[in-house]
Amino acid sequence: MEICRAYKVAVISDEIHGDLVRSGKKHLPLTSLFPSEKRVIVCTSPSKTFNLAGNHLANIIISDSELRKEWEQRYHYMPNPISVEATISAYTRAGQWEESLDRYIDGTFEMMENYFQLHMPRIHFSAPEATYLAWIDMREYGLSQEEIVDRFLKNGLIIEGGDQFVADGEGFVRMNVAAPRQVIRETLERMKTAFPE
Repeated sequence: MEICRAYKVAVISDEIHGDLVRSGKKHLPLTSLFPSEKRVIVCTSPSKTFNLAGNHLANIIISDSELRKEWEQRYHYMPNPISVEATISAYTRAGQWEESLDRYIDGTFEMMENYFQLHMPRIHFSAPEATYLAWIDMREYGLSQEEIVDRFLKNGLIIEGGDQFVADGEGFVRMNVAAPRQVIRETLERMKTAFPE
């Protein structure tokens, strides 16, 4: 933060997956780590946790009044009233549902870890501390990213190559597990068919 402060650079923290933490883990908003920093902006949204992406509504939290005023002068957005009500309902009435979702995703990740250990031991995978996106290390197969993705496609799977997300993502894939567990089981079976041991 010191270098940002020295050059008057605002830090924007995308915390859209902050509600989706694994059991025993806790999300720490950037503002809780640097409470006195004025140029910290936190972005959240109910879109990931509550599947409300179609509402096109997010939260931009700017503690500093001058920075907030500057933001408001540059950006103006008139949200759909139904989107506003859906967001309020998600944040005020869906706590139990959110807890159930977190437990369900925990179980899905546990199932995946067990499956890979038993059936695809060359895969290295650990459940993330938050989100429903699995980051799967397939480098032990010794294939290019293109070959990995092609094998998935030939088995009816569209799984994104890690190189789409980070410069050193070659050999990794990212998989969305926000789906019924039976769908994930079928996906794992197709992965095993694509990569026989």
